[in-house]
Amino acid sequence: MITVISVIAVIILTYGSSLLLPKNKDKERSERLSAAFGFASVKNQATELGLKFQQKHYIFLMLISISIGLIIAYITDNIMFAVVGMVIGFFVPRLVLSKLKYSRRKAMLFNLPTNVRLLVSKMRDCKSLQKSLEMSLPLMSGITKPLFEDLYSTLLLGVDPRTALTQLSAKVQFRKFDDLCEKIIVGNTDGFHMKSIKSIKESNNEIKTDIRLLQTIDIENKTQRNKMFILFPAGWGIIFIFAYLEKNMESVGGSSVSLLTTPGKILAGTLLLVTFFAYLGRDKYLRLDLDSL
Repeated sequence: MITVISVIAVIILTYGSSLLLPKNKDKERSERLSAAFGFASVKNQATELGLKFQQKHYIFLMLISISIGLIIAYITDNIMFAVVGMVIGFFVPRLVLSKLKYSRRKAMLFNLPTNVRLLVSKMRDCKSLQKSLEMSLPLMSGITKPLFEDLYSTLLLGVDPRTALTQLSAKVQFRKFDDLCEKIIVGNTDGFHMKSIKSIKESNNEIKTDIRLLQTIDIENKTQRNKMFILFPAGWGIIFIFAYLEKNMESVGGSSVSLLTTPGKILAGTLLLVTFFAYLGRDKYLRLDLDSL
């Protein structure tokens, strides 16, 4: 146990010390080390979400997982849990960012039709996209409001509406919203008359219909995902019941408890690792792929 803790401490101290090295002299070495520990890829994911994810945050999340593994290893006298804690610690930052990305994406899609409806409601009276945004922005709310604020600011700078809406569409990444933006571009050019507004409303209604369907599917998938919180605790419960019964048998027959033997410790650590990867797979295969809509 002491050997494992020492190895982990050396790794962490080595990585931590590299952060203190002068960046101008050891930049290349620092980048290689960051890539080896997976920080570079995690930082790129965080940047896409608009987050400032620094190395100290990455180390903090890893240390939490490793510390939990060490505590469990100390309590159970099973070194495998320390090893598993290190493996899980490598994936924890990615898991956190993945959940945050999914949550933001879902909130954006669910909020989008409401703010589009407010924008469309001003088009007939305001006659232009810029004026419609000016009048509807105070009424908007939710996670998509900043997107429309950026669109309005872009138009104020004199950017062509087609270019501005193309930039907005690239941020949303939703094919039916792309169609809606095309109709807004045509309406802004030809005028927001009754026919064009009706067509825009139809596109927004189609988006609302898709979102309702997504909500229904998400609820069904969530039910399937939650079954894991029944299956795996039940599996672990059987193991501990078996260990308890075997311990009682040991007091009578003098045989050793299987979970305390080397193969038993390896099996317990492997099962914990399988449980974690099953949790990752639960999100991957039983969660909506909101990036390919």
